[in-house]
Amino acid sequence: MKRLPSITIPPNTIRIPFLLLAIFGYSLLIAASNFFIIKPQLKRFTELKQRQSSLNETYLQLRATDIEKILQTLQKETAYNQTVQREFAQRCLSYSDYSRVLSDLNRLALSCGLKVLSIDPLPPQNFPIPKYTKKPISLRLMGKYNQFIQLVYGLSDFPYWLLIESINIIHQEPQQELINMTLYTITD
Repeated sequence: MKRLPSITIPPNTIRIPFLLLAIFGYSLLIAASNFFIIKPQLKRFTELKQRQSSLNETYLQLRATDIEKILQTLQKETAYNQTVQREFAQRCLSYSDYSRVLSDLNRLALSCGLKVLSIDPLPPQNFPIPKYTKKPISLRLMGKYNQFIQLVYGLSDFPYWLLIESINIIHQEPQQELINMTLYTITD
């Protein structure tokens, strides 16, 4: 192994007063940099940290308020949709009451002064909601136009769904119309 040459510092080269002065100057430089550079940055950092926490609190309060409003709106919409669903289900006819519809239609047409030529149930059809079935009914009527309008208004008075799918009005005799009409009811 090679030996490193030794360095010898001659005595009296480093004097204690200069050494103390150098240490004091270095300490003064560190203290001045702390006072002029680091301390203002720490103060600014503390201010920014406080501002960030206050902004975070404000954001959370605003977000909580928005969530509460949205939740209230969704609850209202849900309640409305449940009400509409209940009303729809209440107006649906049970399968066993289907013959009642035919007799009610006959009675309504006669009370409006229309002559009933035929009332024919048609084959059931699928309804967009799988639980329900669309039951069409074909009507052939003879009468005046204003009597037909009374019939249409009377359909809305039934406690069950009775909806018009198609109407065909053919002029026959003076003030007599042949009315071909397809209605449907919804059964569960």
